Amino acid sequence: MFIYYLGLISTLMRITGKKSQIAAFIIIGVIILAAVWYFFSFRTPVIGTPAQTGINEYGSVQEFTQKCVESAARRAVKEAGYEGGYYKNDTLSVYERTSKLDFIIPLYFLNRTVFAPAKETVERQLGERFNDDLVECTDAFMSFKGIEINETFPSTNATIDGDRIVFLVNYPIKISKQGAYAELDSFNAQVNAELMPMIDAAGEYMGMQKDVPGSFMFSLMGEIAARNNYTYTSVFFEDKKRVLITFVKNESVFGEPYQLWFGLDYG
Repeated sequence: MFIYYLGLISTLMRITGKKSQIAAFIIIGVIILAAVWYFFSFRTPVIGTPAQTGINEYGSVQEFTQKCVESAARRAVKEAGYEGGYYKNDTLSVYERTSKLDFIIPLYFLNRTVFAPAKETVERQLGERFNDDLVECTDAFMSFKGIEINETFPSTNATIDGDRIVFLVNYPIKISKQGAYAELDSFNAQVNAELMPMIDAAGEYMGMQKDVPGSFMFSLMGEIAARNNYTYTSVFFEDKKRVLITFVKNESVFGEPYQLWFGLDYG
């Protein structure tokens, strides 16, 4: 269409002579401006790889997010150990806040009832904890300047397979720059830690605690810990009816031995 109008103007110039050339050049200028406006107003945004879109920051955003995914996975597993596999669970029959320690411990045994969490519960709450830790780590991508990054809250499937915990993450991220955009969504991470085996070992003890509800069985707890290559410590509260147990495995999560904390009330 643009070539057609140029041809028409050239013909008119030959017919009308030099006096019309100035007006013709003005018309050509208007047509060029209109074409440029049309191109930038109605073109389809470019979507694709960094090479296709020209978004060189794509790789940096992807690498930054993956590092946060791995960090959040390790943090979620480590913190889950301190709360016996639970997260954001304030059920009074399960959680008890101590008077001297600034955290909440899960009571795996209370009123002759075992509360050690099932594998499905731990997996679900690991995913919830991970999502919160991931968003905290990326911090709305505030460290990236000159590009626009929009995120959707992540959805994570955490799966426990023995001492292996796998996080499959759907985290939609849209990166926009100068009319082009690229997208990220799938990430994953793996952490090796005996979170569920430790909970199962604690559950084994609690099943026997039901038969002797009024006392703590030191030798049995020690035997179960030794059989699983754990060390354990016990701290009694002031009422002498509640005890905090810590299982420790000499494996590294964030450079420290892995720990599971849980309590029981045999009063």
